[in-house]
Amino acid sequence: MTEPASTISMWSTLVPVMVGGAIGLIGGWLGPWLVERRKEAAEEKKKLAEKFEELIAALYEHKHWLDMMEQIWVLGTDEKRSMSPFARVHAISRVYFPEFESQIAALEVVARKYEMWMFHAAKNRLINDGAPSLEGLEEAYRPYAEKFRTLLNELGEFAKREFQ
Repeated sequence: MTEPASTISMWSTLVPVMVGGAIGLIGGWLGPWLVERRKEAAEEKKKLAEKFEELIAALYEHKHWLDMMEQIWVLGTDEKRSMSPFARVHAISRVYFPEFESQIAALEVVARKYEMWMFHAAKNRLINDGAPSLEGLEEAYRPYAEKFRTLLNELGEFAKREFQ
């Protein structure tokens, strides 16, 4: 049994209309959704790049802070003391870059050892009537400088992979 010509004619007209409507509906929904996802991904990458820049800046702030503390404790300069910015380094790392947390913790360990040397040098300066002694500075500072350089190199490699 064959279908009447009017039914075939109706389907031959309806099928392209239905397919076109489906394409229009899917395109009308899927297109903006895809655009929005790409926009969100770009914004997330931009925010991550900004936080990465903050992390690098905080690491350099900490290095500067150590230099200032050395001036104050070891040499006895009269500067205003401030809190270490290392808490900010940890905060940014833990939230945005947890893959670097072990290297940052290792940097903090050697920084604390360097700070301890500063405390001992400050105590010796006070015992010696204000005469500063830099004995042991190289041994105290070198591990910090090496870890700092290594971490910056690893962060630089990460930046090349992620942001370029």
